[in-house]
Amino acid sequence: MTAIRAASADDVGALAAVHAEAIALAYAGIFDAGLPPPTADQLVGRWALLIATPGAWIALAEQDGVAIGMVGARPSLDAGSPAGTGEIVGLHVGPAWWGRGVGRTLFDTAVDAGGRLGLAPLRLWALQANLRARHLYERRGWRPDGATKTIAPHVIELRYSLA
Repeated sequence: MTAIRAASADDVGALAAVHAEAIALAYAGIFDAGLPPPTADQLVGRWALLIATPGAWIALAEQDGVAIGMVGARPSLDAGSPAGTGEIVGLHVGPAWWGRGVGRTLFDTAVDAGGRLGLAPLRLWALQANLRARHLYERRGWRPDGATKTIAPHVIELRYSLA
């Protein structure tokens, strides 16, 4: 049975490993093919920083004690955002678990956590070319709100808000 729990600093290795595995497949063809995807070792610092962020909440999904996905909610880093604005971050599920509802459950859990943390409105950023993730958000009632940013050559992120 899949369990979702709050992640701790002891989980950064597991979070980074699932993150690396997920983006190696999900982001194939989006970023420059000449650059290898980040490794788990390269992603550990990102997860350590997210867990240590004041006001943030990170969740880890496990199946039989093995990490299979994660997501977080934190105060928004967007310049000019009203006080209290939050964002959903780091929704990644191991490819072996795609299509089984893990991402949907993690996303809904993060939205609920954002509400409990008093983060409103909630937003998120998604790669324009990551259609799998965008369809998940759009099925949950989220829509691009017009904000964009270029994060690498020819790689654009769209900001989503709840419609």
